[in-house]
Amino acid sequence: MPIITTENGQTFSCHETDTIARAALRAGLGFPYECNSGSCGTCKFTLVEGTIDDLMPGASGITERDVRKQRKLGCQSRPCGDLAIKVNFDEAYVPIHQPSATRATLISIEPVTHDIYSWRFKPEQRIDFLPGQYALINIPGVGERAYSMSGTGTEAYLEFMIKKVPGGKVSNLLFNLPEASALPEIIIDGPYGIAHYRTRNCVKVCLAGGSGLAPMLSIARAHLAAGALEPLHFFFGGKTDADLLSPEAFRALVADHAGQINYYPVASEQTRVAGTLNGFLHTAFFDVFNADLNGLDIYCAGPPALTSALELALSEKGFSPEHLFFDRYC
Repeated sequence: MPIITTENGQTFSCHETDTIARAALRAGLGFPYECNSGSCGTCKFTLVEGTIDDLMPGASGITERDVRKQRKLGCQSRPCGDLAIKVNFDEAYVPIHQPSATRATLISIEPVTHDIYSWRFKPEQRIDFLPGQYALINIPGVGERAYSMSGTGTEAYLEFMIKKVPGGKVSNLLFNLPEASALPEIIIDGPYGIAHYRTRNCVKVCLAGGSGLAPMLSIARAHLAAGALEPLHFFFGGKTDADLLSPEAFRALVADHAGQINYYPVASEQTRVAGTLNGFLHTAFFDVFNADLNGLDIYCAGPPALTSALELALSEKGFSPEHLFFDRYC
């Protein structure tokens, strides 16, 4: 098994079929990363000695300057032998639950909206995770995709909210299954992600765009299960009313029987439903909170247009990045 040695003398082993970033995290090291899909560039390292197999040549997370400087993506690099690398480990990325891979079987499929369904898998080995984290689902012969868990981590199953994506290999396969038992055993690898629930004494805000519903549901469910006293505000955005959850459906899904969570459905194109806000998700959030952003922990999951717009707007308002957590869909 190849041995990776860092410039500071730290070493970890990496299986030939694993990526360098995942192997480091499995070893309990704080290898910086975010998307695990080659898009964000957070997991860059410098290759000092040895050769790697680049799983995604031309990935958007790498620039021409990076190529000249021998910088690689940890999430898209497999070792061809022992390596020497330069990487800045960060305590913030040390995994609380070290990721592992296990076989799993699909046990149920339930609709949530017209194009988002709940998929529950029974893993052979338990995967512990923090609310808001994600896992990589690998279907042999089809491919691997990152999906966020929507449970609290206490369940005997792993639940994901998966959206039907036109032309998507994994989602097309899943949505065309005649029944749950028709899906062969898959591999689930996780947990990953640092945009997980924090229990500190702050008002919580969740912004979920589309299938970003899953990690935000996980956080909201954990907040209720913990009996937290701080308020939680939940914004769920879609194009039209058909993409959204009614307040009743949302409360049933999150098990908010006492109506503790402040729920705001947001339609970007049009709405005919009383109580549904109209506009983009991040602007709806600012309309509700105006300039009063003090004392907030903000969690956001959704497409790049949402996360980028929210990050820019909050930066312009001087909001502390230490209280902002993204599950970016790259």
